[in-house]
Amino acid sequence: MTKAYTVTIDLEDDDAAYAESCIAEGAYPDIGALAANAISELRDRDDGEDLTKDQIASAKSAYQNIRSNPASGVPLSKAREQLLKRHNERQQSKT
Repeated sequence: MTKAYTVTIDLEDDDAAYAESCIAEGAYPDIGALAANAISELRDRDDGEDLTKDQIASAKSAYQNIRSNPASGVPLSKAREQLLKRHNERQQSKT
């Protein structure tokens, strides 16, 4: 059985508001789930391998393209929508 820990954290107002909005939008059922996901993502990031040269080149190219033609990018609202959808799909696949 996994042992649960109770912790108290202090958040800046904007971080607290963001966390509350994530919960209100249904991305997380509560602050504990949000924190657990954040820790899991940090662990995955820290355990992950560095980007390959091809991935770095691709990211640089995409950055240069968006700088030279901002209209070719994805609006922030659309990107957020896509990320939330992907997050929800990943959460569902974990259960």
